[in-house]
Amino acid sequence: MQEFFFLFFYILFPIVWYFFLKFSKINIFTISIPSFLVISIFIYQYLGFPILFFYLDDYRASLILERAIIWEIFLWTSLTITLIFLGFVIAYHKFKTENLISYNYSLSVIKSCDQFQKLMLIILFVLSVSVLYLYLSKVGWDNIALLSSIGVYEIEFSDKALRSSMGNAFEGKYHWYRLFMRDFLSIVSVAFFGQWLINKKFFSFLIFFISFVICVFSMLMAIEKGPILWYLISLYLIYVLIFNQGNFRFNHLILIGLFTIILIGIMYIYFMNSKNLLFGIERGISRIITGSMQPLYFYLEIFPEKVSFLGGRSFPNPGGIYPYESLSLTTMVHNIIFPEYLEKGITGSSPTFFWGEMYANFGYLGIIFPPFFIGYLLYWFNKILLSLPKNPLVISFFIWIVLHYKNLAVSSLSSFIIDIKMIIVTSILILIISIPNKFKIKYLKS
Repeated sequence: MQEFFFLFFYILFPIVWYFFLKFSKINIFTISIPSFLVISIFIYQYLGFPILFFYLDDYRASLILERAIIWEIFLWTSLTITLIFLGFVIAYHKFKTENLISYNYSLSVIKSCDQFQKLMLIILFVLSVSVLYLYLSKVGWDNIALLSSIGVYEIEFSDKALRSSMGNAFEGKYHWYRLFMRDFLSIVSVAFFGQWLINKKFFSFLIFFISFVICVFSMLMAIEKGPILWYLISLYLIYVLIFNQGNFRFNHLILIGLFTIILIGIMYIYFMNSKNLLFGIERGISRIITGSMQPLYFYLEIFPEKVSFLGGRSFPNPGGIYPYESLSLTTMVHNIIFPEYLEKGITGSSPTFFWGEMYANFGYLGIIFPPFFIGYLLYWFNKILLSLPKNPLVISFFIWIVLHYKNLAVSSLSSFIIDIKMIIVTSILILIISIPNKFKIKYLKS
């Protein structure tokens, strides 16, 4: 009987959410911060529930045993999604935004970057490449996981150990390196692509091609699969924003979906030692639709039975101004689930839907309050961004911001509360577009 009830509610909730989206004028086939968060949540935190509930994946079934906890995850996730959507609805009625994007994106309003913006893009590109070089020098050129994985070097360490040493276990302020060699490098490359789409000049294509090659290497060097996929998707998004007013075409989505699935399968062959393409695709799809749901099971199992609620200790503590030492919740949970990796010197991570962190810190009450405000504020922020002048640089920053907030589906909320990365990126954007106008920003009328 519980199988029937599960399927009933599993189908019912999306129907209810459809009307929430309709009332808030959000079209999931149009590029915006809310629409991408919706898509991301559905793929990473909802689509895989039948696989977990009916134990259809042998690996997940070996770890996730109690159906009562699966029910609990399902209900709390559904409540979180509902409250986010409620925030969208209230924000729409507050700001009366008839369409989140298309009325502001057309070739008639998109202009080429001016000379100052082009100069700033070049400076950011050179700076990002320089930081990438410094990072690789510190890692060691013969310790690059990608080169080991494809057989360029024979190294005694496993690919997982090398990947860990290039990320979670990197000796240094990895987040600062990542900001430039991943985030800014991607923003600049996407802007170069947008500039070429508009003016079709050879020099624009040449500089984009150079940035593309460097970007692809940067995204793949630690044999991570997500960064390269989202970089390629970013290139498609700026194409859609420039030529199709931010609206997806169904045939494009089919082709991109097929390409993405095949690319995932190939990466699993080379990076994860899958025996063939089909097995790689199967593992990749399992990882995408259930991998970030799995940690929620252990969050509910660990807190507070094995570990007391953290009371905010997973939140950032800049400068040590608060009377606690901040801890990495995702790393702690991963070490509890997989102690064998810790014994091998591999520092892993178990990120999940943001409500997992709120529960680990404050219990069930911590889950209830944030989602509504997240939906409301993201809707408002999207409206603000739409009023900025349209050129490849601004559009590229917009795409980065859209993809940044879609990570709420697979990240801790604390990283977005004190969001140093977002503060730096938006500050640089504001400076670039305001300096030529004597530190004034010209807004478009909607």
